[in-house]
Amino acid sequence: MYRKTMADGIPLQIYEKQGDFRTSTALVRGFAAGIGAGKTWIGALDLLKKAKAGRHYMVIAPTYGMLRDAAWRTFREVAGMLERIKQERRSSPMESVITTEDGGD
Repeated sequence: MYRKTMADGIPLQIYEKQGDFRTSTALVRGFAAGIGAGKTWIGALDLLKKAKAGRHYMVIAPTYGMLRDAAWRTFREVAGMLERIKQERRSSPMESVITTEDGGD
């Protein structure tokens, strides 16, 4: 049920379906699953691994509360684990920007 993988030299155990999502080459793809299945976590990992310098990306959620309480917290956790955060700035309560070590926003 688990798949072992590496991310920036860090060994990880992810669910098989999370691994399928990560290795998909589809231009448009999604990961639908129940509560606690790791959608936010694998989405954050995927974005951080695929982000390119000089480009901008967005993390969104159905409500601001969900973004603040789950998506943003998880994104920061995964980015910190991968040591990808170079700078973080909040321009307003509704907008935060993380700059990665390679210059991506």
